[in-house]
Order: sequence, then C-alpha cells, then structure tokens
Amino acid sequence: MLPVQLFGQDLEYALVVGETGYSLADLERRPQITFTTLTIFEDEALVFSGPSLRGLLVENGLADEAIVAHGLDGYAAVVPPELVNDNYPIIATRINGKRFGPRRKGPLWIVFPFDRFTPLQNAQLYNVSVWQLQRIDGEG
Repeated sequence: MLPVQLFGQDLEYALVVGETGYSLADLERRPQITFTTLTIFEDEALVFSGPSLRGLLVENGLADEAIVAHGLDGYAAVVPPELVNDNYPIIATRINGKRFGPRRKGPLWIVFPFDRFTPLQNAQLYNVSVWQLQRIDGEG
C-alpha cells in the first residue's frame, strides 16, 4: 500500500477506524453518497461525495457508541451516535468531483448536508465535522 503524504508525514493509511486502516482508494471503492450543501466556509453550494461514516463504524463495531474523530492538526471531536445515520455524515473524499487537499480541509472531511438543518443544529454539526480526518476511535 502506498503511503499518503501530508504535512511532510508519510501515513500508511489515509484513515484508521478502530484497528482498521483504509487507503483513499479503499474509501473510494465503497458505496458513495453524494449531496450538495452550503457550508460556512464557501460562498456557493458544493457537491460532496464519499462513503457513509456509519458504514465504516458498523464494519468496525463502533456504530452504537460515541466516537472520537481526530484531525491531522490535532483537533478531536466526540461524535454522538444520534448524529450518525446511513445517509450522513459522509467521509468526503471529493468536492465537486475532485479529490481535495489540506488547503481545502482534505483529503478527508466529515461532512453533513448542513443546509437541511437549523442554525442551532448546525453549530453542533460543525463542531464534529472534523477535517483532515486521520483517525476514528471509540470514545470509551
């Protein structure tokens, strides 16, 4: 498996969920979910695509518990299970059909269809939308 290089670090996997490592290619071979949404970071709606976070959690025995999502920048957020369903969030691997790098919060980003929620709900969703996602663990 080829390493992913970010910030001068060679990473064997793009993402580690529990004890399982996934390359970017592994994530893109999984069923993809695509939606268009506005974010607070852009002036226009963007098309995000990637695998279901829930699918990866089910596969790794983490579906019914709070998880901790870790970004490469050291940020970590606890994602409660009630925020995760089969359709969202996704682990975005593409924006507008293209892979994206660290300057655009990539190469992996937990993304919700933000414009389907109220501003109060979005405050919580943005807090758990970890970009430059690198690792997901069970909270316990």
